[in-house]
Amino acid sequence: MPVFYTQDKKELIDRIKLTTRLKIFFIMIFLILTPFIVFFLKLGEKKFSRMTIVLLLWLVSVLFFERLIRPKRLTSRIIGNFYFLFSLWESFLFVLLIYFLGGIGWIGFFYASVFLVFAFLCLEPKRAFIFSLWIIFLVGVLFFLEWQKYIPHQKFFDFDLSSDIAYLITTFIGFSGFVLVVALNLNNFSMALNKKNEEIINIYKKIEDLKNALEIRVEARKRELQELVGSLDLEVKRKKKELQEKIDELEKENKKIIERELEIVKIKKEIKELKEKLK
Repeated sequence: MPVFYTQDKKELIDRIKLTTRLKIFFIMIFLILTPFIVFFLKLGEKKFSRMTIVLLLWLVSVLFFERLIRPKRLTSRIIGNFYFLFSLWESFLFVLLIYFLGGIGWIGFFYASVFLVFAFLCLEPKRAFIFSLWIIFLVGVLFFLEWQKYIPHQKFFDFDLSSDIAYLITTFIGFSGFVLVVALNLNNFSMALNKKNEEIINIYKKIEDLKNALEIRVEARKRELQELVGSLDLEVKRKKKELQEKIDELEKENKKIIERELEIVKIKKEIKELKEKLK
């Protein structure tokens, strides 16, 4: 099977569980490190509480989604739809977390591209590409809101780049280009692998059809042979009966012949005795 998108329900669930475990591990590590980050960078209790709330909300969302896809009645298409919507939600939480850690003042938002791998692993290529545009949109909104001062810039370092338009434009263009290049390459790679996967599936189906056809022919031939054996058995019994009847007839004839010969011998003996008396 290919590395990327699959329509097989079991494999899709296994991939989602794998990404879920990675996300839970990441969230737990971040929860452990958050107090130290806040303390050493002197970010304040308010920022610590906000980051903790976002991380806990993200953790609860991941656990809820993991339970949501458990019912056996769900198809791979429905599970894919759920994962797409969930990816939109958790990427929003991740960008919100990036905002609390400095927003546009550092390159943390580049880590949002990590979600691309998860997306192309569990979503069909078209939706994964839409998800890439969604990440660019979220980061773009964050850039715009901080630049226009609609939301306060969360200072992470001593310097503030939220008002530097040149930095904002070049960084956003660089981020968008990076995400698009990664998304396009993952998309092309995924489509190529899916095409190969379809070819393999078609070959497998042809082999299965050929196998089924051969099994049908073997069963038909087996029935023919069984019928032939049955008819031959009947024919042998009939021939055996005919031979037995002929043997019985021959034995009767042989018995008659022996009786006649004995009668002839007796007659000859009597004739011989009569001849001797006449002398």
